[in-house]
Amino acid sequence: MKKGNNIIYIAASPQMKKNSWDELNKDPGLIQIMEKSASWKRKLFNGYAQIIIQNDGSGENVVVEAFSDHLEPGKLMIKKKKDKL
Repeated sequence: MKKGNNIIYIAASPQMKKNSWDELNKDPGLIQIMEKSASWKRKLFNGYAQIIIQNDGSGENVVVEAFSDHLEPGKLMIKKKKDKL
């Protein structure tokens, strides 16, 4: 490439759409550069977990423990409500 006018000649067979949503480059002076997308990362609940606990009547309290690599373990005790007489 040099300063001023440049001429480019393209000898190629026509491009055909593979899918109806494809966008073909119809201007030979334009170049489309496509880069690989970043790795997919799973992120759900902003790092928090959602759990559903159902009482089966077999115990008094429920203890939920969580652990993961590189994190401190966590423990939560949920006390059973006293029955009203």
